[in-house]
Amino acid sequence: MSWAEMTDNLSSACNDTFGQEVDYTPRRGTSFPLIAIFDADHVVIEGGGEVGIETVKPVLSVQNSLFEPAGHPAPAQGDTVKFSGKEYEIVSAQPDGESDTLLILSRVR
Repeated sequence: MSWAEMTDNLSSACNDTFGQEVDYTPRRGTSFPLIAIFDADHVVIEGGGEVGIETVKPVLSVQNSLFEPAGHPAPAQGDTVKFSGKEYEIVSAQPDGESDTLLILSRVR
C-alpha cells in the first residue's frame, strides 16, 4: 500500500469517527453533500509585546479524494459550506500535501 493510500485511509477513518455532513457549494457549480471535520480553532493574536487577544477561527478539514474523483472542483476561496444551521465562506484553502485540505472559514449568516 502506498503512502498516499495510507493517508487517505486514515483520513477516511477520521471522517467516519469525527465528521459531520456539510453542504458544499463551489462558486461555479451545484452543491453536494460531503463529510468533513469542523473545529473552532483558538488563536492568540499578539501585538509586539502587548497582551494578546484570543479569538476563534472556524476551520473545516475535508478529504481531497471526495472532490475531483467525484467530478467536483478542488476546494477554493469563495466556495461556501453549510452545516449546523450556519453558512460559512471559505477564505483560504490550505492543502496539507497528503490527503486533506484545511478550509479557513468566515461566518456568512
